[in-house]
Amino acid sequence: MAANSALHISGVADGLRVSAATDAAEVKISPGTALDSQGRVVVVAEGGVVVTDAPGGTAEEPHTLPVRAEGVALPTTGREPGDYRLTVSWREIEGSFEVLGTQQSGLLQAPWLRLVTAAESTGQQVLLAQLTLGTGGVVKGVGVGSRRAAGVTAESLELRRPLLESGAVPSVGQVTAASLAARPGGDVELNVVSADGSGQLALAVDGANRKVRIPAGVEVDSGPVDCSGGIRVSSTASGFDTGLQLRNTASGSRTYGMYAGADGGWHLADKDAASRDRLLVDQAGNVAIGSAQPKRSLHVEGTEVHSGGSAGGFSFADRTASSGAFVENPTAGQRWRWYAQGGHARLWSGTDQIAIGTGNDGDALDVPRRMRVRQGNDLSAGIWFRQQSSGTDNGLVGMQDAGHIGLYGPTAGWGLVMDTASGKVRLSAGLEGNVAIGSAQPKRSLHVEGTEVHSGGSAGGFSFADRTASSGAFVENPTAGQRWVWYAQGGHARLWSGTDQIAIGTGNNGDALDVPRRMRVRQGNDLSAGIWFRQQSSGTDNGFVGMQDNTHVGFWGSGADWGLSMDTTNGKVRTNSLETGPLNAGRVDTTYVNTVSSPGYLAESVGGHLSVEGHVGYYALSVLGTADLKNHAGYGYTVLNLTQQTPGYVALDVNGGPIVVRRSEGSSYSIWAAQAVYSNQALVSRDHIVTVDHPLDPANKTLSHSAVQAPDMTTQYDGTVVTDERGEATVNLPTYVEAFSRDFRYQLTPIADRPVVATVVRELREGSFTLRTDAPATKVCWQVSGKRHDAWARENRLVAEADKPGEEQKAGEFAMPPATTPMPATTPDMRGR
Repeated sequence: MAANSALHISGVADGLRVSAATDAAEVKISPGTALDSQGRVVVVAEGGVVVTDAPGGTAEEPHTLPVRAEGVALPTTGREPGDYRLTVSWREIEGSFEVLGTQQSGLLQAPWLRLVTAAESTGQQVLLAQLTLGTGGVVKGVGVGSRRAAGVTAESLELRRPLLESGAVPSVGQVTAASLAARPGGDVELNVVSADGSGQLALAVDGANRKVRIPAGVEVDSGPVDCSGGIRVSSTASGFDTGLQLRNTASGSRTYGMYAGADGGWHLADKDAASRDRLLVDQAGNVAIGSAQPKRSLHVEGTEVHSGGSAGGFSFADRTASSGAFVENPTAGQRWRWYAQGGHARLWSGTDQIAIGTGNDGDALDVPRRMRVRQGNDLSAGIWFRQQSSGTDNGLVGMQDAGHIGLYGPTAGWGLVMDTASGKVRLSAGLEGNVAIGSAQPKRSLHVEGTEVHSGGSAGGFSFADRTASSGAFVENPTAGQRWVWYAQGGHARLWSGTDQIAIGTGNNGDALDVPRRMRVRQGNDLSAGIWFRQQSSGTDNGFVGMQDNTHVGFWGSGADWGLSMDTTNGKVRTNSLETGPLNAGRVDTTYVNTVSSPGYLAESVGGHLSVEGHVGYYALSVLGTADLKNHAGYGYTVLNLTQQTPGYVALDVNGGPIVVRRSEGSSYSIWAAQAVYSNQALVSRDHIVTVDHPLDPANKTLSHSAVQAPDMTTQYDGTVVTDERGEATVNLPTYVEAFSRDFRYQLTPIADRPVVATVVRELREGSFTLRTDAPATKVCWQVSGKRHDAWARENRLVAEADKPGEEQKAGEFAMPPATTPMPATTPDMRGR
């Protein structure tokens, strides 16, 4: 037994499977063998017995249980609930004991099965299982715990194989096949013995760095190889058989090999193609496909390089850039890409710079802007043209020499040439009959299509005679109307007949059309005669001046209809729109009011009452500056009354300076709005007051409250809650509270007939907070306040104290004068002129 203890490691050798039915008060142990810490072999065999402390027994008074074919049934009744260890060891009993139902005496040696707690475990027993027992000893769980198999300890392990020797005297024996040995440095080596008895290292494991070395190589027939630490294949030779080989045994498959060559490169070779390299990376990092000597970072021979898919193409950087690094979103010229789309090959850099098509629709070459043709070894720079039927170059457009561009024919030579310095054109063959430029069928002596006809110089222009004259002959000094000349001078195109009858300018100084006397606009197929006006920014005709009908002339707008019209018979003016200076009236009822002021002045000054009703689909009142409205004492009218007829449109739009409204004694309100007033920025006032009909006397009184004020953007939420029997209550707030506010503070007020303490035990988190009182079922009034931190508030924080702008720091002028200071006529912080 001592030898067993020294040569082996205690544990389960075979069998001894532990099982238990759910909620059963017993476990079953199958037959098997174990080796305990003393080196004793413990055998649980069919037909034998085991010694146990249960049921009701102790270590001093054990019981025996029979071992049947299925094993031993060990009761667990009578055990306290908890975790136990099921162990087995060797037991020797001298005295009286029960065996297979009979009382015997003497010496009994048998396996000893025990259920012990962790405190009772001595470590000398062999652990079979970890058990969890419930009430009544029923089994609630079975675990492996620290169960282990029996083992062997040795410095060297020799593996032998059978040996059959034939001959004159046949014999059978065994010889060493391999040995597994542990070395002093912590290494482990596996040596294989060949048929002649010589040993060869097959595998070594370095104990220091856990690296595996296999001198003869590795061959894996199937299945994965998992090595998180990496695999290194070393060889002093170079070639297909010196590296890592990948082979598929299926019919028609190929064998590939990866190895480090003597040339310093990495090779991926195809054994079935005479071990030819399919991929090569040389020591400089250049990659070759189809070549043994890569000349660039990627060198492909024998076939084209293909790129497909929705993002396919070939990208390359500008060589003049300081770095050839890839730029994801380049500017034009920073990175280029060839790609194909829509039947065209395209060269892109920021946008398509050139497109090459099949030519079916005249798109063989498409250049979106300009292109340059430079002279090479030829006599001139140009483009040859060839019709498919001729098979030869028939015409050339290009440079005759450094100063002339023209048209060239192989037979006719340079038929048309233009001097690039002066613009003069020379025709080598002259003109015959009607001359056509840009047309195949001239209809007049000179017929030009496709471009303008140009005339320049001090006497340039286009002259034409009056068709009603008896002769169309040229008159050198015509009278007015006898001959007309279009010419240009002083930045104006002019129509002359005796004197300039009309001049057309560029419009920079309001001279787009200059008529020295009167002009007439007559009705044609349109509804009226007039002139349309179009601002450049709009791109559409926005205004019209002309006849509304036979007796009314006026202004018409694309959105406002006839805003102003005059009766041509009596001179009376009717207006629906005013485009003027200050408007002073007791009452103005208009469909649309839009007033424009000069810088530094009020856009509109109204004394009295201004009532504006908005036109359908438009603002009732739009202010792009400062509006100064004041009411007179004693009238009892509202200074400004706005009514918008169209849902979804605003009644008052202010874009610029403030609105100054001064209320005189005896008037009602400065501004009265039937609905809510919206401001995209802060609404600044001296106080925030809410006034409603008095709930106890609504006919005769009003009730006013002032808003609570603070030097920060304070938010407040409150309510009541009743605590439960433990004195706790959870208060749920709207889901937006934590997104809208932060820096929360809490106030709790218990309502009870005796002092009650209330505290917050969990602050606001995920939409709720929890409070607790020292008395159950207590009603608590709670209040939570915070500070806004939504996006608008973060960008527009309230500044409680601020210096006035320099222009407002004037003696005697105050935003709110002291009680002893007379009120100035104009409020300084909203003053107009």
